[in-house]
Amino acid sequence: MGLFNLKDQFSFYGAYHNDKRNVWVHIVFVPAITWSFWVLLATLGPMGFVDPNHFLVRQLTRLGLEPNYALLNLLVFFAYYLVLDPTAALLYLPILLTMYLTATSLAHSMDLPQVLAVGVGVHVISWLAQFYSHAKFEGRAPALLDNVAQALLMAPFFVFLEVLFMFGYREAFQREIQVIVRQKIREFRANQTRVPKKPA
Repeated sequence: MGLFNLKDQFSFYGAYHNDKRNVWVHIVFVPAITWSFWVLLATLGPMGFVDPNHFLVRQLTRLGLEPNYALLNLLVFFAYYLVLDPTAALLYLPILLTMYLTATSLAHSMDLPQVLAVGVGVHVISWLAQFYSHAKFEGRAPALLDNVAQALLMAPFFVFLEVLFMFGYREAFQREIQVIVRQKIREFRANQTRVPKKPA
């Protein structure tokens, strides 16, 4: 499965997120996981290895973008999403920036114990909601247990793609993915119902 192949990655993701109720749970809680993680990263303050007097750093600061670890995480995400689907990545960028700005603002607006309570609380609740949703609606464990990188790096982009698909984005690609997803689900269910033969 190619790391930079959108078809491979999204079909793997889709096999774990085929039930519409589960998809909506993820549309709500995957961004919440990313946002709460950025809240926690923002509590670390500006990255220590960054020169605050560097021209680019000064420009970021003038734009209200603190050069912290949350911003670094955003840039890594965005660079990867650009490779997967440039158009969708650019559409997603304003949302990512809003999440980063609100996470950083929250991290600086309250005392550390309060920030940690919010960040950890939202993070844990969001993960629990997804685990419950997978068990309830998909009848299988989340993709996290099979592909950690996808769960942490790709899931935010994939739930955004799910929303774009609802508005007709890349319909041919969506139909192609659904064929692959249905096949993967059939294979999974066949493996689940297969009873091991007893030795003669």
